[in-house]
Amino acid sequence: MKTSTLIVTLLLATTFSFAGCHEATEGVDAPASTYTATDFAFDGPGELETGWNEITIKNDGQQLHHIYLFRLDEGKTEADLIAALEAREHPEWAHHVGGPNTAMPGESVTAWVDLEPGTHVMVCEIPDPEGTPHFAHGMHQAIEVSEADTEADAPKHDTTLSLRDFSFGMPDPAGGQQVVQVTNDGGQPHEAALVKLEEGATAMDFIGAFAPDAQGPPPGRGAGGYTGLEPGETAYFQLDLEPGDYAYICFLQDPESGKPHFQLGMIEEFTVE
Repeated sequence: MKTSTLIVTLLLATTFSFAGCHEATEGVDAPASTYTATDFAFDGPGELETGWNEITIKNDGQQLHHIYLFRLDEGKTEADLIAALEAREHPEWAHHVGGPNTAMPGESVTAWVDLEPGTHVMVCEIPDPEGTPHFAHGMHQAIEVSEADTEADAPKHDTTLSLRDFSFGMPDPAGGQQVVQVTNDGGQPHEAALVKLEEGATAMDFIGAFAPDAQGPPPGRGAGGYTGLEPGETAYFQLDLEPGDYAYICFLQDPESGKPHFQLGMIEEFTVE
């Protein structure tokens, strides 16, 4: 199954500054870890424990970054995964765990991930201006997950988001700080990439700004969300929504048609009053 970030998909379709623990979110007992992203590396813990983990990406780079976690089957290594990704393959032995989606430079995004034991690899799939994915520049990190003595409960959430083949299901949006429970109710891996749109712009205007002949900057900005999640799995992410227009978009690719999910209808625009 091919994963992709916003810009990776379009390219293929059309041609606190510290690492370690951070202060946990109020009311959440999951262990908290921060991974500082630079151009092009992650700096954060190489060992975590099973169960719910609060993971934050702090973008200290000049480019967009995110955290995309894969859990590897026994016997597979970080080098195996990077070789597969560089060959534009997404093998069955690499399972989509996800993580906090796009963080703008100077900003942070937080998500809660339910980890199982074993080797995980954190990658950034966003490309540089020449189209080379960040993991090809060395932006990846192996994480060993061991059994915890006691696992934390899932965080309490304020709203929900359903990922489907090929749509989003969500209640009426509300502004302010909130924790979103995201569940993949579809038959394929999906992601929820959140974009804050400029006034009067649509999600397709934003996507079209990355076409080869596009002029000017995109009419919007990344605003977090959650990276790829396996069918039947649930995770959580944190938002702080100001009034304005937004869109959830899934950029992962359908293996049958070869089209990104947004071309199959997986876009949900909404307005926060």
